[in-house]
Amino acid sequence: MLDITSIPVVDNHCHPVLLNQHMDALRFRSYCTEATDPSFAEKHVPNTVYYLWLLRQMATFCGCERNEDDILAARSRLGSDTLLEHLLRAANIDTLVLDPAYPLSSACYTPERMGQLGHCRAVKMLRLETLMQELILDYSDFDEVIERFADQVRHVYEHGYCALKSIVAYRTGLNIAEWSKDEAAAAFLYWSARTITAWR
Repeated sequence: MLDITSIPVVDNHCHPVLLNQHMDALRFRSYCTEATDPSFAEKHVPNTVYYLWLLRQMATFCGCERNEDDILAARSRLGSDTLLEHLLRAANIDTLVLDPAYPLSSACYTPERMGQLGHCRAVKMLRLETLMQELILDYSDFDEVIERFADQVRHVYEHGYCALKSIVAYRTGLNIAEWSKDEAAAAFLYWSARTITAWR
């Protein structure tokens, strides 16, 4: 088999790591699925091929038995900082390109700290939808929102970002419609009124 372990890795789409890495089995499993019903993590994840493969890899990494309890105990003994440092170093990460919009920044390592622990570069991408959400809450005039949005995108590097990201296909699939300015303005008025009301 071709050995590529010496090649540095650029992870071109990742998210900040949670500060609290001490977790029970159910929480650990929940990060291996997008299902929101707890029964999926409880009953199904432990039997999936990818989860069993993960346990095998984690047991090797942690130097423990290949069972969930021993792996979780070994992770907890390392502590969050040491665990993150060891994982990033073992993967030979050169650069992390992070979307800091998710999870909540208050629960996560900063990109700067991740770079320090991983002995690697850590750069940020700007998620366009998050920027628009913030502008809609801050400004009531459609044209001002568009101007401020365009200004942020024009000066993306000056604000500390290296890339742009959109999650539009998560919401629409690949059938992404083009709207006229009048249609967009009408939608803005409709939804911003409801969003502001919901936040109050």
